[in-house]
Amino acid sequence: MKLENLKIGTLLKTGFAILLLFVIVIGFISYEHTNNIAQQTETMYNHPLQVRRAVGELKFYITAMHREMKDLFLPESDIRMPVTLNNIELYKSSAFERIDILYECYLGPRSDIDSLKQNFIVWNSMREETIRLLREGKTTEAALRTYSEDGIAGIHVEVVFMSLDKVDIFASNKADSLHSTAQELNRSLNKQLFILIAIIFFISLFISWFLLRAMRKPIDELIGATQRFHKGDLTARSSNTSQNEFGALSYSFNALAD
Repeated sequence: MKLENLKIGTLLKTGFAILLLFVIVIGFISYEHTNNIAQQTETMYNHPLQVRRAVGELKFYITAMHREMKDLFLPESDIRMPVTLNNIELYKSSAFERIDILYECYLGPRSDIDSLKQNFIVWNSMREETIRLLREGKTTEAALRTYSEDGIAGIHVEVVFMSLDKVDIFASNKADSLHSTAQELNRSLNKQLFILIAIIFFISLFISWFLLRAMRKPIDELIGATQRFHKGDLTARSSNTSQNEFGALSYSFNALAD
């Protein structure tokens, strides 16, 4: 069936249906665009932000534990020892919670977190040995263990911090990579959306032009025939032979003119 033979209602419904389909396509593409950006944002939150936050809190807790260990050697520390040891245990528990967060969120090698955890455990065993010596009255020997320069526990704190720095650096680099990927994704999706909108725009123009032409041409022809007939040209007839409403109207006019 030729397009000019389609019913006017069918033409209009088809045209509007195509335009509506384009609107749905644009909506779907926009949804995908937004969803992809949201996924990138969620990834950046779950890894670099969460990891670096956990690393920062871990550094705080380890530093606090190290400071509390130093406080054990201050004058009258025997009185405050139960409170100090309790604080250390609280910091230790919080530190292990942050390590668990790193296991969940870290996108780098799992061995990085395994190494961090192992170094932290080793340092805690050294710290507990220092406390044991202190309780036995070996204050000088216990104090020497906490020195950063040559104390076994003090040196190992730096090892723990190095493990943390390794995780932190990876998270920072991953954040830069994710940001770059998000920017590239945004440019790519914007380009696709622009091309799609341009295609839809020109197709919509064509549909509008076709619908106007499909209705205006037979109307103009029928008006021309009626005007010629009105002016005395009794041979004026409409040449529209389409099988839609315009064809029926032309046939009726021709029959009346006959």
